[in-house]
Amino acid sequence: MISRSRCWLGLLILVALPCQAVAETVCGDARGGAAVVSLPSEPRTFNPMVARDAASLSVLGVLMEEAVGVHSRTSEPRPLLAEEWTLSEDRKQLHFKLREGARFSDGQPVTVDDVLFTFTALLDENVGAPQRDLLLQGGQHVGVVKVDERSIRLEMEKPHAVGVRMLDSLFILPRHRLLEAYRSGTLGDAWALDAATEVVGAGPFQVQSYEPGVELVLERNPHYWRSDGDGDSDGDARLPCLDRLTLRFESNPDRAVARLGAGETDFLSGLSAERFELLQRSRSDGLEASALDLGPGLTYDLIVFNSNTPGPLPAREWLDEVAFRRAVSMAVDRQAIARLVYRGRAEALRVHIASTDPIWGVEAAPISVDVAAARQVLADAGFGWRDDQLVDDSGRRVRLSLIHSAGNANRGRIAAILQEDLRKLGVELVVVPLEFASLVERLFEKRDYELALLTLARGDFDPNPDVSVFSSTGANHVWDRGPRDPLPAWQQDIDRLLAEQMFEPDQDRRIEMYRQFLALLQEHVPVVPLTARHSLVAYSDRLGGVDAGLLGHPLLWNVEEVYLREERD
Repeated sequence: MISRSRCWLGLLILVALPCQAVAETVCGDARGGAAVVSLPSEPRTFNPMVARDAASLSVLGVLMEEAVGVHSRTSEPRPLLAEEWTLSEDRKQLHFKLREGARFSDGQPVTVDDVLFTFTALLDENVGAPQRDLLLQGGQHVGVVKVDERSIRLEMEKPHAVGVRMLDSLFILPRHRLLEAYRSGTLGDAWALDAATEVVGAGPFQVQSYEPGVELVLERNPHYWRSDGDGDSDGDARLPCLDRLTLRFESNPDRAVARLGAGETDFLSGLSAERFELLQRSRSDGLEASALDLGPGLTYDLIVFNSNTPGPLPAREWLDEVAFRRAVSMAVDRQAIARLVYRGRAEALRVHIASTDPIWGVEAAPISVDVAAARQVLADAGFGWRDDQLVDDSGRRVRLSLIHSAGNANRGRIAAILQEDLRKLGVELVVVPLEFASLVERLFEKRDYELALLTLARGDFDPNPDVSVFSSTGANHVWDRGPRDPLPAWQQDIDRLLAEQMFEPDQDRRIEMYRQFLALLQEHVPVVPLTARHSLVAYSDRLGGVDAGLLGHPLLWNVEEVYLREERD
């Protein structure tokens, strides 16, 4: 899946720039063997067109391949199925050349027609791909042109700010396997969990077997394009280094940690602070595994207010009131969440981006809780109190429910803190844990909730993935999925800023536009950002080649380079 790139396509470079990988020896003599990955949940689909959840995307990352990726640590563009590319001086045309000899796991070649098919499906609104938002310009999608048997040209009406990064996370699909499903209108239903062994991709591994609720066993893709660099690209010189990768579904995090200690598991990610610190202490007692704190990541917790039409009444009237939303934000103790839930291994957030982001982050500043000021904001908006219980101007007591995922202990702890914080405002908050499928249904289909506690991932350091969440037409936009005509003026401004920054070639101007977007979020408070938790990972010492990073799965993004230093006893 990954090739170490020796090049960088800067956002401000306005000249044609070819970029290609440099081969290097990775495995050496350490070839073969198997490793075990612990995942807290199993995937919901094997279909890249409709995958949204972290488990599905983690699995697809080792089964599928992109034309161009982004390095997990450095955030640099990486040549994958596209071996080189050029961006025109006006940044309106992106030309890329497919790697010769690349094949899918069934042995069929990866062709320009596969790329065209992927873009056709991706841009079809009937398919409902979340990435579609990133390829639209003023409601019109980018043009995709076949230049020759190995070359594609993307044509844009406006200069695209991120250039080749727009191709990141767009997995190339096998046309010969999925064309019939697309023509029949069932592409979104293809490659469901019961079709695991039918999945065909161009990534380093392919499905060997799948036992629902237990494990997914992957074997090396014998046709994977990348060579180890110590010979030609055939036979033993091909990556990945490992022969097999077992993804074990372990919903009990304590058992997952115990299996790492027992040498039964090799990769753990998404660790809680308690378990991370346990592994650190165990290291000094002889544990043969490394535990790493990668710092604030791209995953953040937030509260969402339901503003859908129709919404829950009378809660809808309260939640539509910006003063009410602002008062909730002022009363929430984010520092307590970072300290008590994450043991200090999280950053309290004013906006949904950690201050450690070198370009887009907002300078860190103390975040204070001011309940007295929050109560004054409510009083000025016509709310009052009866027996210290908040009531609206009609005398109705303010009671709200908060839904969250039942399978996440941290979210349960955050919910308990939020209950206490809102109690200080006189608001009764009822916490409703839901199974993940029910949570998704309530959010996206029934739109039946009042407040929701969610954890979202940005997907890239660049802000373009925010379009999917914060734009009113974004596939992952939750709080007001429409139709609403007219949209609030501030939401129209957010839509405009997010759209314009995608095609703004001047980096300083783009940063300023993004700051304006963040200011609108802080002023109108459609959501309340809470914390950006640290990315905490651990892996067995018997593995080499691990290069932990914040983008994608922190330990699997370069899994084809991972090798065994030694076999299990």
